[in-house]
Amino acid sequence: MSAGLDLYDRRVLLHTFVNDEMAKVADGLRAELEAQFPEAPQSVIDEAIAEGRRLIYQESQALHARVDRTIDGAVKRLEGK
Repeated sequence: MSAGLDLYDRRVLLHTFVNDEMAKVADGLRAELEAQFPEAPQSVIDEAIAEGRRLIYQESQALHARVDRTIDGAVKRLEGK
């Protein structure tokens, strides 16, 4: 039973890592936009970041689903199912 829990824990860690890295991308985008366009209205930058975060979230959800399918498939093959 602990092997399943260990696999679950690793899956959670992987998802957490992906989420953290995606957040760093969005934060980096904000810093880059503010540096390149210091006179831009904050609302324009906020809108761009919101759209970027929405797209990042969609992509990360798709990645999470692929990771889960891959792990589940590997477990089934290893269990002989």
